[in-house]
Parts: sequence; structure tokens; C-alpha cells
Amino acid sequence: MNNSITIDQGEQKIEGGKTVIKRLFTLSEEGDYETGIIKYHQLFYDIDKSISVLGEEENEKWIIINKRDLKDLPASDFLAYFHVLLKDFQRKELDLLKELKAHLNKINVKFEEGDWQSF
Repeated sequence: MNNSITIDQGEQKIEGGKTVIKRLFTLSEEGDYETGIIKYHQLFYDIDKSISVLGEEENEKWIIINKRDLKDLPASDFLAYFHVLLKDFQRKELDLLKELKAHLNKINVKFEEGDWQSF
């Protein structure tokens, strides 16, 4: 089973209408229960040099959760569960990545996190 949902997509502009950063946040599901994963992915791209701290043009971060580690979750549709959770964080204008990590720690679910800057 492979599915993907866009959680957020857009751009940030500065006064004068210049776009300084674009974003795409996705939630995806791959594979079956035994070998599959849930992945939350944040991509910031076309970053303008005027706001770039390290001169980067792109910034990616992600969280990967093995489906078998969700056995105690009170849901059978893991993608739907995390979709609702992330949309709730978004409505509250919270940092989605930070809140997702906090939630996973709270419910004792193991996860891997990564970013391209660490390579």
C-alpha cells in the first residue's frame, strides 16, 4: 500500500510580493504492516539568499515510523490517524515536526528522524 497526502503547500512572501521560500509538507504510507512505514516529510525549497542562514537553497526534514511499532495505537488506518493529528497541529498554528515528535514520545512510539543537512 502506497499513499501520500499533502499536509501543507505554499510560499512565503515579503513586502513587495517577492517569494522568499516555498514549502511542501507531506505524509505518506508505504508497504504492509510488517515492513511498511509512515513518513512525515517537510521540504522548504527555492530559499532566497536574503533569508538563508547557511546559503542553502533547500532544507528537508523527515520522520519515519515503522508500522509494526504502531501496534498499540488505537487506530487501524495509520495514515488517517496521523493526517488528523497533523491537521489539528496546523489549525493550532504549531510547529508540525516538533509536535509530532513530542506526540510520538508521549505515546512511546519509536521513530527515526533525519535531514539532508546531516549527510
